[in-house]
Amino acid sequence: MGNIKLAVPEFFYYEIASGIRKAIMRDYITAIEGQKAIDYILQLDIKTYPIPNVKIVYNIAQSYKRSIYDSIYIALAQIMEAEFWTTVMIISANQPTVYHTSSRKHKSCNACKGHAVNRIYSSM
Repeated sequence: MGNIKLAVPEFFYYEIASGIRKAIMRDYITAIEGQKAIDYILQLDIKTYPIPNVKIVYNIAQSYKRSIYDSIYIALAQIMEAEFWTTVMIISANQPTVYHTSSRKHKSCNACKGHAVNRIYSSM
C-alpha cells in the first residue's frame, strides 16, 4: 500500500466548521470541544484545491445523477486523476465505475438498483 494523500475542495474546512457549529447549537458538544475539533482538523493539514469549473461539475451531476455538491468532489477527483472515496462508493476517475463498500443497497444510487452489493458496475 502506497502513500495516501487527501485532496478536498477549498470549502472543505468551512463545511467541517459548519458541522461543528451545528453540533454546538444542538448541545451535542460544548464550545470548548468544538474549538478543539477545529484545532485538530486544521492540524491534519489536508490540501485544498479550487472548485472545478461549473460546466464540468454540472455535466458530472447529470451523468451520475448526483447533486452538484457531490459532483464537485467527483470532478476534483477526475481532474487529479485520483480515486473518489466516500462511505457509499469509490468512483475511479480514470474509469467511471462504482465500487460499493457497504453491505446494503442504496436507494439513491441508480447503479444499485437490483444488483448484488460489492459488484462493480459502469456508471456511464
